[in-house]
Amino acid sequence: MEIKVGAVMTLCPKCKSIQKADSTCSICKYPIPPKDVDPDEGPEKKEAQYGYRPRIEKDEEEEVTEPDLPAGAPKRPRLSARDRMAINERLSKAGLDGNGRFGSPTEALNVATTILSEHGIELDDIPNSWALTKYEQFRFTLDLAWTNEADSYSPVAIQNSVLVFTWYKFSEGVYEGLAYLS
Repeated sequence: MEIKVGAVMTLCPKCKSIQKADSTCSICKYPIPPKDVDPDEGPEKKEAQYGYRPRIEKDEEEEVTEPDLPAGAPKRPRLSARDRMAINERLSKAGLDGNGRFGSPTEALNVATTILSEHGIELDDIPNSWALTKYEQFRFTLDLAWTNEADSYSPVAIQNSVLVFTWYKFSEGVYEGLAYLS
């Protein structure tokens, strides 16, 4: 690629490589806008000019749209603060605040998943079974999903919360469990 002295250079909006303005990206073949285009026309233009997406002002805030959800799925990919507090309170009352004693980390995790299932939530991660049986203390951060009654193979991921699960072994067969939603 031949670049003339004084050529106007800009960043490719797609691959972020330095390219000649008003051309086609030599790497990803994306059309590079001319440098004299008003950068306030849209976020792609700002991204091309500044190399990053500048903070959006309140008056030009983008509309947040819900992701495409499977048929019959709950229409809320986020967990409300009220639901999170209610679940955390139930986890605490079940002894998962560090004050309860369990026969194994698996038993404590089963209590947590039972409480979550009563609220229509399931784990979207698979806990490491080797860690559950071998470590005396450990911490998991597990993704969550809404249970989809219409299609059990398509749970809807919860985007704003995870289950934090920790255990500590006091003695043989006596474990402390701690679980809460972030």
